[in-house]
Amino acid sequence: HLFCSTSETLTFVYMKGKTILICPLDWGLGHASRCIPLIHAFQQSGHRVLIGADKGPAALLKLEFPELTHLVFPGLEIVYPENGNFVSYMMKTAPKLIEQIKAEETWVNKIVEAQGVDIILSDNRYGARSKKAHSIFMTHQLFVRGTTYTRFLEPLMRFLTWQHIRKFDTCWIPDVQDNPNLSGELAHGKQLPIPNTQYIGILSRFQGLLEEHPGFEPPELLAVLSGPEPLRSILENKLIQQAEEIKRDILIIRGKPGQQNIEKPNRYVQTISHLPSKQLLYCLNHSKIVVCRSGYSTMMDLQFTQTPALLIPTPGQTEQEYLAKIYQEKGWYYSNSQSNLDLKTDLPKVNNYKKFTHSVLQDKSILSDLILNIE
Repeated sequence: HLFCSTSETLTFVYMKGKTILICPLDWGLGHASRCIPLIHAFQQSGHRVLIGADKGPAALLKLEFPELTHLVFPGLEIVYPENGNFVSYMMKTAPKLIEQIKAEETWVNKIVEAQGVDIILSDNRYGARSKKAHSIFMTHQLFVRGTTYTRFLEPLMRFLTWQHIRKFDTCWIPDVQDNPNLSGELAHGKQLPIPNTQYIGILSRFQGLLEEHPGFEPPELLAVLSGPEPLRSILENKLIQQAEEIKRDILIIRGKPGQQNIEKPNRYVQTISHLPSKQLLYCLNHSKIVVCRSGYSTMMDLQFTQTPALLIPTPGQTEQEYLAKIYQEKGWYYSNSQSNLDLKTDLPKVNNYKKFTHSVLQDKSILSDLILNIE
């Protein structure tokens, strides 16, 4: 090997590399953002990466990886009900979800044939798999939770989701197996869906990045929004109104990649549609408090920055409500519901909580070993 020429070495790396198709769910930005460190790891290992996404996730990943091949992977349009009864809404939408899964299988198989895909990484897209490629399903929700009134449906929901997961070759859980962990009962149980299920560690879009100055100094109070409408806009408007009432400067990042709008709705509030990861990292590192959803990917990012946070779960989204509850019970983060949000009384409570940290987030060898194991 010491006497190989540069061209021979490059040829060896090219032959070794595989074609990997990344398919994040397009309900919010979290599924796409937590794919970012994996995409970097695949690239560093000499693999060719294709991205199949839609809507906000597609815009986000195009900004982060403009050099990659981006394929429009149509998703199902989901609009969260304002009354927060999301489980009931999803039950009514079930026939469309089944159709969507079939459409995803058809689309993916065409791409596998056309692009010579070797590995598919599906982040919560049940139809993003193929018998002609090694198919990996990534999720932090193996044990789906219902509301107080639909708790009796949890065994059925688990059975249905596991039926789809079992069609994949591998299941990746972005968390640690031991305690303490971030996902709690959502991803830890006596039984797992398939034998080849792996806890791959906590992922953050900020892993391996150096912060970049955004061209302005962020105020002490930062709000990072994302998720489906109309609930995202309802929270944004509430924050704008309350910031003026308490006379505190706040920067609101609206979670709208692909847009370049900068607005100042009143003297205390500035809104920006989107910031690239390096600039967002700067803002999180230089703000005193962040107001955000308790989405799992957001929580993984906060483990990296260690910014004190006020968590506002999306109404009716049982996963976020569960996470916000257990984090507050463990003394990690303070949370309040969207309907009861009151910045005047909520913000002073934030710093009474100690953030959860886990050393695995800083261990770059975890991702390297993970990538090597699938080659």
